[in-house]
Amino acid sequence: MRPEKKFWQEIKNKTSNVNWTRIESWASPGVPDLFGVFKGLSTKKGIQFWAELKCNKLQKVIISSKQIAWHYAHTKHGGVSYIFVKISNRTHGSWRHSYIPRKYES
Repeated sequence: MRPEKKFWQEIKNKTSNVNWTRIESWASPGVPDLFGVFKGLSTKKGIQFWAELKCNKLQKVIISSKQIAWHYAHTKHGGVSYIFVKISNRTHGSWRHSYIPRKYES
């Protein structure tokens, strides 16, 4: 199984409170891999977000200019998106999310 697919299965199994849709976005470069919705504890309304999956053996993640542009535009318009990174040489597996660096914020 490819590392990204394995990472996706791990996320899905650990987040049963999230309704996930996996997106195959070869037709729209830059669009993240996952769309998720979960019910907020205080508002009881659905909270929507996007997530890009990245797997690597090194502590270096390559994000394309189209992915950066998509996350920037989405965040600029009030959307929520994350980049989930798994460094495969760590035995415990790491969960991190990244954010749009300050130079990209409006």
